[in-house]
Amino acid sequence: MSYFKKLDGSEVVSSGEYESGGGFDAIPDDTECHAYISEVEWKQPPKDAIMQDEYIAVEWTIATGDFKNRKIFQNLRVKSDDEKIHDKGMLVLATLYSIAGKDVTKINKEPSDADLNKILLNQKAGLKIGLMKDKKDGTQRNYIKSIKSTKKELDDDGDDIKW
Repeated sequence: MSYFKKLDGSEVVSSGEYESGGGFDAIPDDTECHAYISEVEWKQPPKDAIMQDEYIAVEWTIATGDFKNRKIFQNLRVKSDDEKIHDKGMLVLATLYSIAGKDVTKINKEPSDADLNKILLNQKAGLKIGLMKDKKDGTQRNYIKSIKSTKKELDDDGDDIKW
């Protein structure tokens, strides 16, 4: 009996090739949603990437609505030599820390993966999703247009966001 079974019990038959169905359609521009940080870590770019600076990779999971459980990825390039890119990355990171209740004026060292996870993992926020055309292949891609605290949206006992 083969390990490779479909949920209905029938066997998986492979031709030796697989092609993905192309993934999801992009989320519409200006969609607002509640989300949480499901992964956060420092990453090195691939060797063939244009920007070679280490960056903080943030994976957001949409928590409610029509796009529940969809992922949105955000790269915070806080080590970039490009002033605009660096400063934007720092502002987003400071925003995330502030939403998590941290006073960014008292953070004196670069966060480690452990620090990022302790402070940001599962952190909830309101997002506005943007839509842009990918420069490489012309496909529609989502990005994070804005991030806001949802602390003002707490339920009556103050321990859960009204989602």
